[in-house]
Amino acid sequence: MGSIKGFGAQGDILILGLLADSEEVGIFKSMYQISLLVIFSLTAVNAIASPYIVRYFEEKNTKKIKKLLFTFCGINILFALVIALPFLLFGNFFINLIYGEQYVIGVTCLHILILGRIINSIFGISNQFLKMMGEERKATKGILLGTLVGVVLNIGLIPKYGIVGAAIASSLGLITWNLYLFRILVKKIWFSKQWH
Repeated sequence: MGSIKGFGAQGDILILGLLADSEEVGIFKSMYQISLLVIFSLTAVNAIASPYIVRYFEEKNTKKIKKLLFTFCGINILFALVIALPFLLFGNFFINLIYGEQYVIGVTCLHILILGRIINSIFGISNQFLKMMGEERKATKGILLGTLVGVVLNIGLIPKYGIVGAAIASSLGLITWNLYLFRILVKKIWFSKQWH
């Protein structure tokens, strides 16, 4: 799973490097790094959530599992928006401050990547829930699906749209696996016979 995630994260940059010039790769990589700030809380929440998920799953306590899911999704969206909004509203200023004026052309790319990260923050906890509930294979399939979507879109969009195409591909790949895993998790918690 970690290998697939790693390839998905670096695949955009790799394909961009093959299909675009080095200057665009540098700008995209810089915008990508900024966008990672948005999922800061997701990493922390995943670490905190794990023992609770396992405990409530073993107890078959659906009420607490559901409450846990809503609580962590809420925490993640709150932190994601607090971090994302300044970059969405004043992206030019922050890019200029961090990297310099020549990188400001990457602002649209940054906005698209941030929107993908916001979705990732809301639904990304699904991956941790599924892993802790013994559904690693389904989680891996979802992440693989998102990675493949990202690769195909990168190949299709980068030649025409450059870093904006790479950002769209990256975000849609991320959104694909997040929504796929969230759907599996909802089916497991709300509709699985083993819980009732």
